[in-house]
Amino acid sequence: MKTQKRVYRTGVFISLIFCGIIVFGGGQVSADEWTSAQKEVWKEIETFWEGLKQGKEPVTASVEGSLEWWSDRVEPYGGDKLKSNYESWLAYDKPVSYELKPLKILIYGNVAIVFYLSKWKGKKIGGDGRSMETWVKQDNKWKFLGAMGCSCEQAPVCP
Repeated sequence: MKTQKRVYRTGVFISLIFCGIIVFGGGQVSADEWTSAQKEVWKEIETFWEGLKQGKEPVTASVEGSLEWWSDRVEPYGGDKLKSNYESWLAYDKPVSYELKPLKILIYGNVAIVFYLSKWKGKKIGGDGRSMETWVKQDNKWKFLGAMGCSCEQAPVCP
């Protein structure tokens, strides 16, 4: 009787492990499985980060009125205020290296919502973050509409 219970428990345990591997392994995003639209959007995000590494202000094409909400800011910024924030950041430090990990890229017609993790290091500072970005396809090109980023290391500062 005890042997039968052990065999049953072992079988259940092994089955659960295999199910976990299948479920969690199948949930990973693979660039090989992406549509052409998903690849185009991801390329824009990689271009943005490469520009930051080179110390350039973001040159990503943006929709008029686009906004970003950084994890340490009380409200989202756009236009000149966002530009001055990037200038300040890049004057103080810039990414020397970075890693990006896409989690999900959802495409709805001409709108893309991208979820990804980032990890970057500069000469003085660095950070780990989570981002959700919205992109819109206009004139056959993906343009940045808005983002909300969150540092995985610090909570936002509120007034």
